[in-house]
Amino acid sequence: MFSTTLKREHYKDAYSVRALAVAYDLTGDRKFLSACQAWSDKMIKCQEGMTPKGAYYMNYHRKPGETTGNWYTADSSSIAMGILATAARTADPLLHEKYVGSVRQFADLVLSNYVRDGGITDGLWSKFDGPWWCSTGTFGSLAFLLYDECGDHRYLDAGLAAVDWLNHEHYDKVTPYDIGMQ
Repeated sequence: MFSTTLKREHYKDAYSVRALAVAYDLTGDRKFLSACQAWSDKMIKCQEGMTPKGAYYMNYHRKPGETTGNWYTADSSSIAMGILATAARTADPLLHEKYVGSVRQFADLVLSNYVRDGGITDGLWSKFDGPWWCSTGTFGSLAFLLYDECGDHRYLDAGLAAVDWLNHEHYDKVTPYDIGMQ
């Protein structure tokens, strides 16, 4: 079943968490939601020690307590979507607000620091500081989901701006970039 030992990058775990959330929807079996909540609680605990404030720990590069090193908007947006999927299914109002508050803190960090003409930079990436299709698409998806969950039009506007930015990119000139795990 779901392991609470975190050995992979947390954004990869987030894909499983979102699938477990759907398993909960389909079956009503609380073990699926409990697994999502346990993972989300771990992500929030790590988030509390991160710099910049609101960032998620990805289980690689910049760790809680560190103030230097790479940190990525795209991978952290996937983590946020896992926590938001948990929030959407959590009936306890205090837990729901804890999860949504965590995601809002992350989203507000991105909106305040990493938006460039509708595109989203990939956070603190030493290789490139401009808007990137992956961080724009992933954060844009989160922005729409967050708007749906809390109704704050800032998130809808950010999602729409991300789509607009993506629609104006020239993908015929894109070449593969080996980001590795430097």
